[in-house]
Amino acid sequence: MKLFLLVVGFTLLIEGLMPFFLPETYRKIIRRIAATKPAALRQIGLGVIIAGMIILYIAKELL
Repeated sequence: MKLFLLVVGFTLLIEGLMPFFLPETYRKIIRRIAATKPAALRQIGLGVIIAGMIILYIAKELL
């Protein structure tokens, strides 16, 4: 549970960096994402999920 909370906290920290430091750029990116077709967003989402699973597997093996 401790590790899970650390991961969630770290994720929130990373997610908050761009809107805090570059709010206008973040706004432009959000607009581009909103204009992207759902199929492309699904592909990007799948890629991110797979990358996350690979990173978790590697981290598990190293710890």
